[in-house]
Amino acid sequence: MKLYAGEINFYRLHSALSIERTTFVTDLRVVDTEGNPVKWARVYNGDRFIGSTDKDGKLPVRWKDQQPEVGVKFREAISTGLLVPGEMEIIIAVN
Repeated sequence: MKLYAGEINFYRLHSALSIERTTFVTDLRVVDTEGNPVKWARVYNGDRFIGSTDKDGKLPVRWKDQQPEVGVKFREAISTGLLVPGEMEIIIAVN
């Protein structure tokens, strides 16, 4: 059984172990086309602002249920990606 990054609750009922997923987590890293981190890139899920990347171009993102598609904006550049549990990069073409 593969356990993806996120929060999990474990329950024991008699001799059985039950696992309940509460959230998934992605350590999102936004980089430019040369692989350099993009700090202060704004990350959205639809119209909902999730947060801005830090000085290393990273932002932890938590979600429940279905994998969200996020949009990343920096200056005039926009890129999108479907989040996966664990670590991932989104490349954005910045001027």
